[in-house]
Amino acid sequence: MVWLDTDLMGEAPGPKAQHGLRRFLPLETNGELRSIVHGTTQARGALMKTAEGEATCPAPGELICVHDGGRKIMPKVRKLFRPMTSKCEILDCHEKQASIIFNEETMRARKQRIKSSEAYTCQTSMSMFTRSTLVPTMIPEKRRAHYQGYNTGDVIGWVDAVPANALWEAPRPAKEQVLGKKTLTLTAAEEGSLSKDQQQLRAAEGRLETVFSGTRLPKQFHSELLASLCCQGVVDLTPGQGFLEQACLDARVPVLAVCLSARGGAGRAPDEVLLVQVCGARAHPLPRGGQQVLEARRRHKRGQRRR
Repeated sequence: MVWLDTDLMGEAPGPKAQHGLRRFLPLETNGELRSIVHGTTQARGALMKTAEGEATCPAPGELICVHDGGRKIMPKVRKLFRPMTSKCEILDCHEKQASIIFNEETMRARKQRIKSSEAYTCQTSMSMFTRSTLVPTMIPEKRRAHYQGYNTGDVIGWVDAVPANALWEAPRPAKEQVLGKKTLTLTAAEEGSLSKDQQQLRAAEGRLETVFSGTRLPKQFHSELLASLCCQGVVDLTPGQGFLEQACLDARVPVLAVCLSARGGAGRAPDEVLLVQVCGARAHPLPRGGQQVLEARRRHKRGQRRR
C-alpha cells in the first residue's frame, strides 16, 4: 500500500500572533504531486505509459490510497492516473471510493482548541487506485477489525479524530524548519490584526504551536487499513506524526516512510529521489522492479540533455 494523506500536504506555518490560523497551499497535481506518486509506482515496477515517464497504472499487487482531507481535490488526484495530454476522463486503473465519517464530539473538541481552520469537517473521502478490482480480485472479502462493516463497503465510521493535546508542539523557529517559510496571502482584517496586536506578536516568539495541525486520522484507523486491506508492506509518503508507522510496528508490517519536499531533493526531481529510496529499501518485502525503470529514466534524461 502506498499511502498519501493530503491533510499533511501543503500546510503553512501561518503568521505570528494568529493563534490557530493555518493556510493550505493549493496542490498542483501536474507538478510535485504527480512526480511523487509516479516516482513511487515506477519504483514498485509500474510501467511507463508515456515518453515523459508517467506511470498512470499501479504495479501488480499495489494499492495507492489517497485521503483528501475534506479539501475536495479528488478530481485533481484522478488526473494522476491518466496521461497529462489525455482529454478522456477514463482512468487507466480501477478506483474504489470510501467515505470516512468522524465522531462529531471529537471534531468539536478540536475546533475549540484550534479555530479558524477550513480543514475540520466530519466527513472526508478516500480513494484506492489499483491495477485490477480490489475486492475480490486482489484481496478477499473481509470483516473490518475495528469498525463495523466489511472491506467491500464504501463507508468507514465512526472514527475518533486525534485529540489536539496529542499533536506535536514546537516553538515557531523549529516549526518553520519543519514546514518551511511559505508566503501566505492574508485578508485585510488579518493584516490589520497583525499590525495592531504588537504585544501578542512579542508573546508569540516563545509560544508552542502545533506542527502537523491537520493530523486527524488516529492509529486505530491505520490499523484498520492494514488489516482489512491485507497489506504486506507500506510506503508512506506523508508520515506526519507517524501513526501509520506505529500501526505497522504493531502489526509487524514492513514500512518505508519518505519525508520529501521540493527542496528536499537537493536539486533533483522528487520522482528520481523516490525511485532511489524505494528501490533501495532492503527491508521492503514486495518485489522491486524499479531498478530497470530507474536506468531507463536516466538514459531518457541523458538523451534529452544531448538533444
